[in-house]
Amino acid sequence: MNSLTNSQIEVLFSKALDSIIANVLPLPGDGEKETAFTQRVVLPFVTDWVKTLNVGGLHVRGDGGLNPLAVVWDGISLYPDVTVMQFHARLVSYEVKFLKPEDPGGSLTKAIGQTLMYERAGFASSIGVIVDCRKIQPAHIGFRYSESFQLTDHATICIFKPIA
Repeated sequence: MNSLTNSQIEVLFSKALDSIIANVLPLPGDGEKETAFTQRVVLPFVTDWVKTLNVGGLHVRGDGGLNPLAVVWDGISLYPDVTVMQFHARLVSYEVKFLKPEDPGGSLTKAIGQTLMYERAGFASSIGVIVDCRKIQPAHIGFRYSESFQLTDHATICIFKPIA
């Protein structure tokens, strides 16, 4: 099997971004934490999306499946929530964070930092998925993509807000 070229990796990152922002994410269950939400929602979504690509050697790791491999920077081990790899090549990492009323700034800055560090420590691209849980109301049915901001050429944060 052949490894993806740099231009193919660029296309993969673009498709990964397009596919995640096209999604409506369900509400978290009562008391559901980010890890369980990632296992229930994000991991199956990424796994199904990767299967549609029909590219040899691609595989997904994440909470609830095969654990993602650590990325190490300066002796610090960091674990993305979901990863897409081809053989041993680290192609796309996903970091999922809830913005909660008690510490939205802390969650946001941690997501930005982790998204950047995954790219810096060896992933070709990195996506932060921020789910804004600060103002969920009974009428809300899920989360829709609201906006994104590009941290680097290969690291982007995507914000999801509640919808009714």
